[in-house]
Amino acid sequence: MKIIAALICIFVILPVFNIARAQYGWERQNSTTEYTLYSVSFVDDINGWVCGEDKTVLRTTDSGENWDSQFASPLASYFGISFCDSMYGVATGTGGVIVYTTDGGAVWNTVQEGWLLSFNAAFQIDSLWACVVGSNSIFQPMIHVTTDGWQTQNIYIFYLDHGGYHEGNLRDVYFFDSDIGCATAAVWNGDGAVVRTTDGGVNWSTVYWGGNIMTGIDFPTPDTGYAVGFGGTAVKSIDAGLSWVELTTGYGVELLDVSFGSADTGTAVGAFGYILRTVDGGASWDLQDAGLSTHLRGVQFITTDIGYAVGDSGIILFTYTGGEPPAGCDYSPGDANNDGSTNGLDVIYLVAFFKGGPEPPLTCPCGSHGDLFVGADANGSCSVNGLDVTYMVSYFKGGPDIIACPDCPPTP
Repeated sequence: MKIIAALICIFVILPVFNIARAQYGWERQNSTTEYTLYSVSFVDDINGWVCGEDKTVLRTTDSGENWDSQFASPLASYFGISFCDSMYGVATGTGGVIVYTTDGGAVWNTVQEGWLLSFNAAFQIDSLWACVVGSNSIFQPMIHVTTDGWQTQNIYIFYLDHGGYHEGNLRDVYFFDSDIGCATAAVWNGDGAVVRTTDGGVNWSTVYWGGNIMTGIDFPTPDTGYAVGFGGTAVKSIDAGLSWVELTTGYGVELLDVSFGSADTGTAVGAFGYILRTVDGGASWDLQDAGLSTHLRGVQFITTDIGYAVGDSGIILFTYTGGEPPAGCDYSPGDANNDGSTNGLDVIYLVAFFKGGPEPPLTCPCGSHGDLFVGADANGSCSVNGLDVTYMVSYFKGGPDIIACPDCPPTP
């Protein structure tokens, strides 16, 4: 009876937290939308934006724990978004829409809308220089560049040069500075290309041509870059995009974006939830399982371990382990006093803890949950509160088995 009375007091006092749990190394965050998300841009470990269908622009200031909607006026699907810091950014998409912000997205200013064209990607270098890429109404590759914060813009249209001139559509872009940049392209006949400029987008040279549409591109260092495309295509440059060599991913899926946290470690995402990871500069790729089959369309890694991916049905995925399953630590779920067994003494220990007694002796790092009293978490909520005591009492009376926190499971 004393234990039951103590439990009643605990239930009244202690809050209950709803925790989004990581699955297979990736955790799904609450995006608050079901619209397809196409692009993600983080400027540090807490400030990020995503964009998608039906003028969707979302911002987080707490690493994705919460996503808030921002109002971007033109009714369009936004395919690309890019920020250079927590204040200056640009988004672009259908109808040739270009919007920009100078206050982190509190206000989005319209540059243009209602054109018979579409832009696929954006890149912001600093508060003044930014660009968007796509194609015009007759399928000519096109880039719009501003050097004064979208007060004016320069429009450059060209053809893809490869044994003749070809129409195409620029799919993604990366600039090292205001002069030198690379872009991926889908060619009219289903081929793909990577093009390079040294004069801020005025002129472009073809530096790679292949049999599959090219999509995402990223340069983790000034010399080393990667690009991906359909058919599981991946290519690598070690000379700032001047030349490219083909890599073997081992998977024939449509890869839609790529991001590297270092010169050797990166992730590509694509159709049907495919996530490919390399830690050796693309020499080998491992398939990661995020527990879903919807298309993933954008990815960004802030470090080699911390990254985000977005896709269909409002999917936002987060990892703090490079997408690998949590390593876990050595403990027994429900063993609150860490004596090597789970029994009634653990219930008594927890009740005493909640009444001011000693803390559970064992903690393990659990990513976004911080250090957790893992043995005391009996119901798998990745938190410790009075409900764990109730769960343990129920377990000893023949109820459900004790569950470990999925973000830091015990070492097998």
